[in-house]
Amino acid sequence: MQNVLFQRQQKPRRQKKYQDYKPYLRKDFQYRCAYCLIHEAHYGGLRNFHVDHFRPKSKGRFRRLALTYANLYYACGLCNTFKGDHWPSSKQLKSGFRFVDPCQEDPYGTHFEVVEEDGSLRILTDAGRYTVVHLRLDRNQLRRHRRREIEQKQKCQVARDLLGTPGLPPQLVVETQRLVEEIEQSWLNPVPPYELEDLRT
Repeated sequence: MQNVLFQRQQKPRRQKKYQDYKPYLRKDFQYRCAYCLIHEAHYGGLRNFHVDHFRPKSKGRFRRLALTYANLYYACGLCNTFKGDHWPSSKQLKSGFRFVDPCQEDPYGTHFEVVEEDGSLRILTDAGRYTVVHLRLDRNQLRRHRRREIEQKQKCQVARDLLGTPGLPPQLVVETQRLVEEIEQSWLNPVPPYELEDLRT
């Protein structure tokens, strides 16, 4: 089976409005933007995330998919705005220019990859180019964010390597492990800042 970024686990009943799928989408997309991967905790919470129609509902042939869960994606406000109603023409599709579908494959490493030195994206395929250009995935904000994540991963790895040093005092080992867990929880696998019910109070 091909590696994918996101797998849909939720089985929502058909809703009357596509916005009503948001609670299910945020879980299926692990509280991250389907495209730039930024987490709710790093982008102001769920109010700054939208329900995106992968195949735009404004295009006549896709209008029937407006309430189809498989066509709905969780996206940060900027990615959703930049994507808008863009969709490749038949000619572009034949030439390999298309949006990479993160529910069908993993675009990172296949169609583009992160350059560790500065957090920029190196484009590898025409589909990667179409996706990066239209979603502006190489924007400065994301470059800085990716670079910070890389730095935190490197710090965690250094700490883990140090923990393998013979003769370390037990208290130092415990403290270092706690710091590594804090970094991971705040940067690499953060907890959502709040749940839907929190917004109702």
